[in-house]
Amino acid sequence: MLEGLNLSLDYQRIVYEDRIRTLSPQDTVGFQFSRFLADSGIKRSDYKTTPGSATRAAADAWLAVEATKPGVAILRYPSGSVSRLFARSANISSMWVDLVDAKAQYVMDASNWGTFTTTVQGTYYLTYDYMGLDKVRTEALGNQNGRTGIVPPLPQLKLNGRLSWFRGNQSASISGNYWSSLVFDSHVVDFYPEWKGDNTLNPPSTVRGEYIFDARYAHVFDQYFDSEFTVSVGVNNLFDKRPQRLAIIGGAETRLSTPLGRQFYLSLDWTPGV
Repeated sequence: MLEGLNLSLDYQRIVYEDRIRTLSPQDTVGFQFSRFLADSGIKRSDYKTTPGSATRAAADAWLAVEATKPGVAILRYPSGSVSRLFARSANISSMWVDLVDAKAQYVMDASNWGTFTTTVQGTYYLTYDYMGLDKVRTEALGNQNGRTGIVPPLPQLKLNGRLSWFRGNQSASISGNYWSSLVFDSHVVDFYPEWKGDNTLNPPSTVRGEYIFDARYAHVFDQYFDSEFTVSVGVNNLFDKRPQRLAIIGGAETRLSTPLGRQFYLSLDWTPGV
């Protein structure tokens, strides 16, 4: 019964240094704010954006001096809001990744019924840290990382499973993919505050985990015109799962999810001279 079973377990430690990245608008503005706090000695928790406050006046004075420097990355209106931003690439980032990767595969020969293969693979991340322009090592594991372009969102757990069937020139499979929930940390964007009576928008605390199933069937025709034709039909997102709606640009976490819903496809592959 265990003859067709294969198991594997891997531990990986990956370190990146001086990665060249193009700063996102959030990274550029955030780094400028960090520089202001360091130069002024103001704690982030003590900073107040209210016009006329002591910290806001200090920020306005600091920005006025900053605007006179050559090659400034951010141009601002007199009110202090951003009018133009110049994205730049730089050796800005280091990353530390530790993970455990496990895989199990079982192959069963069912004689006239064909061959069945079951594969389950999972990745569990132990560490996912990065260091940006502020030279501070920051934990990113399990976070949406919506306010930085240095690292993408990374769920702590990812799972993939596939059940495949092969018999002669026919094959079929159904696969599933899952990723665990993330901490929501994006900047909330609300273009329609007047639609709500209290003019408030409460963001979610998490981006919910997601599972997607795909199905496929293929038949190989190899007796025609000395060629091989493969006809495939399938369904992506079999159960029509839609991503969680979020009050961010794009309306969903599109770096992990796709908003297209269920998709059907038919394909024909031709290999001449086989």
